[in-house]
Amino acid sequence: MSLFTILLIVGGVIVVGALLLLVGVDRERLATVRRLKSLAAPPPTKAVGDIPQVVKGDPWMQYVPAQIRPRIDDMLAATGYAIQLRMLLAISAGGALVAAFVELAARPGLVAFIILMIGGIAAPPYFTLRYLQKRHTAKFLDQFPDAIDLIVRAVRAGLPVVGALDATGREMPDPVGMEFRLITADLRIGIEFDEALRRADTRIRLTDFSFFVASLVLQRESGGNLSETLSILSGVLRRRRELRMKVAAMTSEAKTSAIVIASLPFVASGALAVMNPNYVGTFFIDPKGPWIIGGAAAMLAMGWMTMKTLIENAVR
Repeated sequence: MSLFTILLIVGGVIVVGALLLLVGVDRERLATVRRLKSLAAPPPTKAVGDIPQVVKGDPWMQYVPAQIRPRIDDMLAATGYAIQLRMLLAISAGGALVAAFVELAARPGLVAFIILMIGGIAAPPYFTLRYLQKRHTAKFLDQFPDAIDLIVRAVRAGLPVVGALDATGREMPDPVGMEFRLITADLRIGIEFDEALRRADTRIRLTDFSFFVASLVLQRESGGNLSETLSILSGVLRRRRELRMKVAAMTSEAKTSAIVIASLPFVASGALAVMNPNYVGTFFIDPKGPWIIGGAAAMLAMGWMTMKTLIENAVR
């Protein structure tokens, strides 16, 4: 066993241990916070609520260059801060380690090695962010019409708009409740109403929420019956959600077919590796093997992108 292989194995053990340590620290911190909350006395009832609880900043953000720090923070905010920067860096390190193991086994050329390392470093955190952002978006869209209905009831009961937003942030579950608490926190520290809504719109990045922001801004500038406007908006958003569910049902068969077709090469390769290891091992021994594997992966990626484009165009 070469020194390089030993270093890769040791590095893999260190990365996995670091990931487990980070997860354990987070779980221990959350358990401590829950115990402290259970021991604390309940706060007295007040006519005016305290400053709402907001998301704490990521301490690792201070090491990010100031030029790209807002962009990275926006990407993390689009996930509802479900993941921190240090976890993304750990995932990227794990992807780089896997790419190094593949390079050690296949021994491709310099260009293929560079492409493989760039993909191993960038692809895992990118797809992790995309998955968390889609999950956050789906949960937000499911709860958002109920939040608008709550604002309508609060306004009709006589509360001002800011008070209705505050009540929504306290009553609605996350992620909708968290976003409204962030808006209320911005208003409490002196940020203008329009600017607080604009920051929320930039953070959430949803067309449905942009409609809501436009309704509040227009009502604030020109007046009108806000409760009636928001009631109509709530109905529109519910119909949009029903349409999205119908589209998902109509395209589920095509998506399942794409997943099955894309997974067939991996399943077949795994079965051949179990039944005849020498046959599959030829791809890693022969100098042309890495090029064949790379060409097959490129064609598979092109086919997957083509099917995805066709599905998206069909539902527009």
